[in-house]
Amino acid sequence: MKRIVVGLALLAGCDQLFGFDTVPLVRDGGDDAVDASAPDAAPGFVCAGTLLQHCEKMSDISGKMLIVTASSPMSVDTDAAQGAGCDRVLTPPSGPAVCALVADTVSIGGTLTAHGSRPLAIYAMSALVISGTIDVSSQLASATTGAGANDPSCMVNNGADMPSSGASHAGGGAGGSFGTKGGDGGPGEDKSMMAIAPPTFSGTLVVRGGCRGGAGGRGNHVPTAAAGGNSGGGLYIAVNGTALINGKLLANGAAGRGGDGDANTGGDFHGGGAGGSGGLIVVEGMVMLGTTSLIMASGGGGGGGSYTTSPGSSGTDPDPTKPLVTASGGIAAVPGQGNGGGGSSKMMPTAGLYGGAGGGGGGGGGGGGGLIVLPLSTTIHGTQVP
Repeated sequence: MKRIVVGLALLAGCDQLFGFDTVPLVRDGGDDAVDASAPDAAPGFVCAGTLLQHCEKMSDISGKMLIVTASSPMSVDTDAAQGAGCDRVLTPPSGPAVCALVADTVSIGGTLTAHGSRPLAIYAMSALVISGTIDVSSQLASATTGAGANDPSCMVNNGADMPSSGASHAGGGAGGSFGTKGGDGGPGEDKSMMAIAPPTFSGTLVVRGGCRGGAGGRGNHVPTAAAGGNSGGGLYIAVNGTALINGKLLANGAAGRGGDGDANTGGDFHGGGAGGSGGLIVVEGMVMLGTTSLIMASGGGGGGGSYTTSPGSSGTDPDPTKPLVTASGGIAAVPGQGNGGGGSSKMMPTAGLYGGAGGGGGGGGGGGGGLIVLPLSTTIHGTQVP
């Protein structure tokens, strides 16, 4: 995963930064919010953020608190209507709509998770303290899809189908690419039909999630391809003041599924699904990272290819308790001849292995890493992956 450290003034003013464009996005968030086109708030209003600036009437926000404790975790459905789960639904001029939680002060001592099609934004108009966890990750193991995952602008490359009348060796999907490139899929029998991972993200930076992994290819008789992993979601935190972070910010991608075994024939070999990429984590304000802080947006492992009636195993999801350990790829039904690739962590993800004649379907590629954006003034403590 690529970590970008930028100055907020730089974010607002540059046409191109680290290979992608950045523009301030300032939109009206509702009846009590204003469209503040200038950096300074209008009289009687307070604003936070630069990439996605939001302003509220001081009298409405004063004293409002967002508190999450260990005994009272919070789950946010970002598809909820404004006022029914999202304090504001922001509509930037480009990129997806965003579910925003807005408070004067924010204290996250427990776990806040978010799911739904919109990314999650948290605005603290005075101060923010995180000693717990904010998680917009996707996971295969828990069938969780993070908030804003699988951005529709992504290119997704599925494994090649091989629906021949005889034995067929389909390819694995290509890993999702975002901050770093995903792993290529193993091509199965036809080595010329490899699923190549898409390029990394470039263009205008908006609040969004990462990119899904490609599905595995199919041989005969299996109507459903092995699914690629969902990407990590999108998390945007803006503070008009100090952000003290000694907890976890997570936007990991999910693992790809292993190729299905074929119960109807002994001659088909199906590709593994690829890992999803990590998502996006942006923090703006006066950011102080504690020594136990963890900011992580790693990719999931790809699934292994099948061999006749024997399925390949699925890849593994990234593990926040072992942030420097790469999510592993699934094992092929014939080990070593169609394993899935590992997801991105401190290292680049790996390609799925070839299947081929006598060697099963190709493995899915590992998911690429996400993006982390922090202010230039941030003193780096704790762990950022990478």
